[in-house]
Amino acid sequence: MAGLSAGVTDITFIHLTDLHLVESEEGQVNGQAPTDRLRSVIKRVRATELSPAFILITGDLVTTGQ
Repeated sequence: MAGLSAGVTDITFIHLTDLHLVESEEGQVNGQAPTDRLRSVIKRVRATELSPAFILITGDLVTTGQ
């Protein structure tokens, strides 16, 4: 890429956003269990050959904020 200095390396990271976790694992948001969705995403990431330097979590971490 133009403008990058020599020695710059790629950084792999995972970006998760708007998890909308709820108090109970059985709780749902819009008909889906956020905990199940998160487990599914983590399982898919682990199944890849990715080796992320970090995980960035943004947006709404919880639904009710309590």
